[in-house]
This record gives sequence, C-alpha cells and structure tokens, in this order.
Amino acid sequence: MPVPDANSALGSALASCDKPSEGFEALALPGARGEVKFDRCYRGRDHLVCSFGALLAEARSLLENYQRIIDTKYPDLSNLEGVCGIKSDTLATDLESATDFNARFKALKAQYDARVSCASRVQQSFRDLTLSHPIRENRQSLPFNAMRRSSETLDQNRQHGLVALGHENWMKY
Repeated sequence: MPVPDANSALGSALASCDKPSEGFEALALPGARGEVKFDRCYRGRDHLVCSFGALLAEARSLLENYQRIIDTKYPDLSNLEGVCGIKSDTLATDLESATDFNARFKALKAQYDARVSCASRVQQSFRDLTLSHPIRENRQSLPFNAMRRSSETLDQNRQHGLVALGHENWMKY
C-alpha cells in the first residue's frame, strides 16, 4: 500500500483505520491445493470497510470543495474573450485550487487502486478456499464455489416451491 500523507485528511483517516488492526496476522486457511494465505494487505473486514469509507469521504470532499471550478466550465471557454471575462483573482485562485485538487486526486486514486487490488487478491483467496460442508456426514470438504452453487440452487428451488417442507409444516396442509 502506498504510504499516505499523514498531514492530509485522507492520510489521517486511513491512519485511524490502521490503528485497530496493528499487529494483525495474515490469515491462512485450508484450500483444495494446500494452505491459502491471504495477502498481508487484508487486515479484516472492518479495516477494509473503514478504508473504503475514508476513500469515499475524500471523494465527496473533493466534489464539494471544487464544485465551483467545475461549474465555471473552463473547457467550454472557446475564445480569449471568455477568459478575459473572468476576474484575474478568480483565475489565480482557481488555478491554485486546481493544483491542490490534482494532488489530492492523485493521492486518492493511488490509495483506491491499492485497496481495489488488495480486495481482488482477497476475493481470489476466498475462491481458493475449501470449507467443510455441514450437511455431509463424513465431513469431506467441498470447494467454496461448489458450496455457493449448491446454495444458489437451493434458493432457486425454494423460489419455485421445489423444496420439501419440513416435518413441522406437514400438519398445516
């Protein structure tokens, strides 16, 4: 993960997300082809949710703080007369604000890209897991995808009324 600027709002928000997960050990769970080790970037669901919350707050802040520049529609100014119609102080302020926006947006994008990449690696780790199927008596393991598929099939069957009612419901009919 890129190290955020601790003096920025985004950096301090991400640092507050990191504090509860200090000392977090990378997870290792059984997989079909041996032990599946989760990437060290993953520090649990709460950390991931907190991090994406901080990123969302920064994105909203960027929109709120720089909306006036967007509303000015500088790209639509097609001639020098349009540019000259804007006060020089406003142009200077907007140029400075656009520079600040650019720096904040680059930091946000770097943090976002790193976390999306982490989430993708964690998602792949979950796909590689082998979990015990609670219905099987002999406790054999099924791949996670097979369990999900059987659960989806069961849900579809319930929707179509193809699942038998439990014995406690037989008396009602």
